[in-house]
Formats: sequence, C-alpha cells, structure tokens
Amino acid sequence: DGLHDKEVKRNEIEQCMHAALDNREFKMYLQPKVLLNTSAVCGAEALVRWIRPDGSLIYPDEFIPVFEQNGFITDLDMYMLEEACAFLKRLEKNGYADICISVNQSRILFYKADYLNEIQRIIHKYHCDPSRIILEVTEGITMDNLDEMKVLVRELHKMGFAVSMDDFGSGYSSLNMLKEVPVDILKLDMRFLAGNDVFGREASILASIVHMAHDIGMATV
Repeated sequence: DGLHDKEVKRNEIEQCMHAALDNREFKMYLQPKVLLNTSAVCGAEALVRWIRPDGSLIYPDEFIPVFEQNGFITDLDMYMLEEACAFLKRLEKNGYADICISVNQSRILFYKADYLNEIQRIIHKYHCDPSRIILEVTEGITMDNLDEMKVLVRELHKMGFAVSMDDFGSGYSSLNMLKEVPVDILKLDMRFLAGNDVFGREASILASIVHMAHDIGMATV
C-alpha cells in the first residue's frame, strides 16, 4: 500500500508540474542568514514551497526527489534564480544593496552545456549584480566531478558569482576537495547541531572545521 500511494503521489506531481511552473505556484521563501557577532541579517537562503491553487502545500521533500529523477529540477532551479534576482532588484530600489541570496543548484545543471549562458542571461535580464547571488552546490556534486567542478567554479568566479559548498559533513567529506576546488563558503550540515552529541565531540569538531575554513579563506555558515 505504501509503494502504491508513493507512485500515485509521484504521478500527480508529474502531471501538474509544468502547469504549476507556468502558474507560478512555486513560491520563494527566504531563510535569513545572521551574523553571530552582531545579530544583523546579512543575507538569506532561497527555499522553495509549492502552493497549490486550493491553498494546500507540497513540501520539497515530496517533489524535489521526483524532479531530480525526471530532470524537471533544472527548470525549477532556473526559475528560483530568476525569483532571487527579481527580489534583489526590488531590495536595491528600497535602499538595501548589500544583501546576498543563496540559491541551490542541482547536480543535473552542471551537465548542461548551456548552463553558464543561461545564468548569464538571467543576470542580464534583471540587471542583477552577480556578487549578490551565492550558488549553492552539494558536497556530492563536487566529489563526483572534481575536475569538472574546478573549471566550472573558476568560470563562475569570472562572472562574479560566489560558490557555497552545501551540507558539508553530511557524507564522506573530503579535505582534498577543499584543497582542490576554490569554493568560497562552507555550509556545515545541520546534523552537527542536532543535539545527539553522545561522545561530547561536537563542539571541538565544529570549532576545528570553522578554524580550518577561515585559515584557507572560506566563510562558514
């Protein structure tokens, strides 16, 4: 029964995903980033929620895996990048020119030959400063395609983007990856703060990672 229900849900999602994107049912929610020493909001991460016409909410853990499997995630990621750029322009008009927004980028995007051209098109469309967009990639993408990621990150830097490594510490984190790929920001996996520190090691591990990141010129989230 569980497998059947899951398949029914998947079919429902796939049947209405294109219309949902056209109807702008995917909404950008912003999770603030706060400086720990001043409590000032310095930026935000763009999160996506799917709100159906009847007001019901579909959470990312229901539709993101489906989109990653069928490839629709690339359309959604570009849509969210556009939403972030449009919002930043509105902020700028209201006098807030120093806020940065992080936008997730799925692994499928990095296999698209026109990826760099597409994000360049969006930036130009909204006259958005690329330095105010942080492109977030997962640790797994980098480990799977180390050489390709080196080249891609360099190209993104040339365009003015910063790159963040998401969920560091959630898998087989590689220090060699930090040495090889010039990402700008290290985002620690939230499980470091989950409160299940059985052996009393959490604080020391966190402190060591933060110090190491800062020593090699990376910011931490």
